[in-house]
Order: sequence, then structure tokens, then C-alpha cells
Amino acid sequence: MTEAVRAEILERVTRVVTEVLQVEDDIEITENTSISKDLKADSVDIVSLLMDLEDEFGGEIPEEDATKLDTINDIINYIQERADQPE
Repeated sequence: MTEAVRAEILERVTRVVTEVLQVEDDIEITENTSISKDLKADSVDIVSLLMDLEDEFGGEIPEEDATKLDTINDIINYIQERADQPE
């Protein structure tokens, strides 16, 4: 994955996370940010976030995959892996 593609995915994921979890402007979101620990998202927040990510990037995120997505980096890698798979 090129740096430009990764940067675009990071920007889109960050926008969705910020909107869904109503992250304050003074909180910096990086690839190492944990959705549950750093952003204090509960299970309802995480379900909403996953639904919005599905809308943003298309497709569904199966529950067994969703449980593995805790950091922004996890989400970016997952999106890229899915994009690289032939349909």
C-alpha cells in the first residue's frame, strides 16, 4: 500500500471515529489510538462505529473480525486487506 493510500484511509477512518464517538478537537487520533482504551468507547459506540465504517468503505465487517479491531492501525490494515482481496 502506498503512503498516499494509507494516509487517505487514515483520514477517512479518523473522520468517522471523530464523528461517531464525538471526539473532542484537542484529542489527537493516531494509528496507535485504541478505540476502547484511549477513546473510552463502549460496546454500543463500537457497534455504531463499525456500522459507519461499513457505510464509508462498503461491505460488512463480520463479528469475528470486529472483535480484532481495537486500534486505528487495526482498522486501516483490515480495510486495506479487504481492498486487496479479489472479489
